[in-house]
Formats: sequence, C-alpha cells, structure tokens
Amino acid sequence: MEKIKPMSKVKKAMQKQGLIYLKRLKSSKKNESINYIRIIKNGLLNLPYELAIEILKNRDLDEVLKETEFINNKIQGQKMFKHNKKYLPLNINQILNFTQ
Repeated sequence: MEKIKPMSKVKKAMQKQGLIYLKRLKSSKKNESINYIRIIKNGLLNLPYELAIEILKNRDLDEVLKETEFINNKIQGQKMFKHNKKYLPLNINQILNFTQ
C-alpha cells in the first residue's frame, strides 16, 4: 500500500491563505498575470481589460519585450495571490516601484 505524504506546513499555510507558486499556474494564467502587472505599471487599470491590452500591444515592440522580460524575471519562483480573478506575485510593489 502506498503511503500518502503529509502536506508540509508551508503548503498548508499557502493553501489556507489562497497562495500558489507561479510554476503551478497554467501558461495562460501566467501570461494573464504578466499582462495585468503591465496594465497596473502603465496606469491603465481604470480601462476595461481588453482595451488596456490593445493599448499595450500598440507600444514599441522593444519596449514591450523589455518590460515583459523584466516582469517575467521578477516573478520567477514567487508565491502568487488571487486579486480580481488574476494572480499577482507577493512582490508586486517591488515590481511596480522599480524603474528600468
């Protein structure tokens, strides 16, 4: 008979708080999170999500790639929390306050 491993204290605490590691998210949710961070960072939060994404798509490609890569590097290995049906990293303030 196979033994069931007990859930670690960290895992239990994360589950209780509604946290999840980035690596556990589907790639579509990860991309959605990166886009949501870009929306917040560029001051487009008051706009509908689809419109904000369109505005971000029309920016200079190099700038978009640089910003996306920066955010992606900052959220690697981070714990994420759910806010408005989107996952955000616990270090969101560090990302938003960092100037490139």
